[in-house]
Amino acid sequence: MIALFLGISFIGCIFPIDIALNLLAGWGMFLWKTLPAVTVDWTSVITAIVALGVFAVGLHRFCRWFYGTRDDSSLTGRTWKFAWSSAMVWSIVLMFTAGIAMIGVTHQLVWLCTMKTPFLYNTFDEVYARRDSRDHLQQIGLAAHNYHDEYGTFPAGGMFDDAGRSMHSWATQLLPYLEDKKAAKIYGQIATDVPWNDPRNAAAFEQQLSWLLNPAIEMKEHVYDEPIHFDAEQRALAHYAGNVLFLRPNRPLAIQEITDGTSNTIMAGEVKAKFRPWGDPTNVRDLKLGINKSPHGFGSPSSGVAQFLYADGSVRIVNDNIAVEVLQADATPSGGEDVSDY
Repeated sequence: MIALFLGISFIGCIFPIDIALNLLAGWGMFLWKTLPAVTVDWTSVITAIVALGVFAVGLHRFCRWFYGTRDDSSLTGRTWKFAWSSAMVWSIVLMFTAGIAMIGVTHQLVWLCTMKTPFLYNTFDEVYARRDSRDHLQQIGLAAHNYHDEYGTFPAGGMFDDAGRSMHSWATQLLPYLEDKKAAKIYGQIATDVPWNDPRNAAAFEQQLSWLLNPAIEMKEHVYDEPIHFDAEQRALAHYAGNVLFLRPNRPLAIQEITDGTSNTIMAGEVKAKFRPWGDPTNVRDLKLGINKSPHGFGSPSSGVAQFLYADGSVRIVNDNIAVEVLQADATPSGGEDVSDY
């Protein structure tokens, strides 16, 4: 009983500390993990700077004129200072930023309170698992862009030789471009001149890769009636799959070909059933099957949503009731679809 009491007391002390640390330093960890995958639209940045400068100059001129209309201004000889205008501009920017942050916080709180599963369960387990899954997708995105920097294209979804043999997957091609020593070591063990399921490659593909495992699925392992870690041949499985229209078989895709925009095109996403080995070149799926609609499509154990990696490296939560037209538009790199009415 004493041990139980001490254990409960210890947990009670650690929990508030954990919350405090997340509030104080969580933003630093968030930036450290997300900044490498962030892309900058310099046109938008320059436009924003110019607009802010014009606003500041206009505000200063107006305030100086208005201040000069006061009856006592001619007596004191005082004029409106630019420092006062600068303080006003930065105050407006800070209030605008705080407003956006509050909208985001409110949206997340409403989302948590209206989820189908219990609030506390989602708060302390599923939400953290979803965060880690997002980080894994971002690692995939960063590795894909590193690959693109070297070859000028993203990896093909699957590689097949002239005889039709299944050679290697998009995940295998990304191994050297991850900040993961284990991944680089595994890649060195793979004989790329023979199929992935050749006996010479067995040892390599039996090894699990943490960035291809979804913590939300591992958390619910007890509800699965199918393997979630290894298949019948003991080959390690992946909880993510590529978009078949983006990671195409034997057809690498270059950024220049993504005419719909990298921020509008899905590269890969979460899956929740019928897992395939990460070395399997057929580990791609079709978004036409919807989200959480088919065991052969994309999905997540999280209620009503799934996370997807977009070609610009961003990761977004997509609701499974999204219009089919919008989902199919996001699946195509150069479809030119107009989804403004959806």
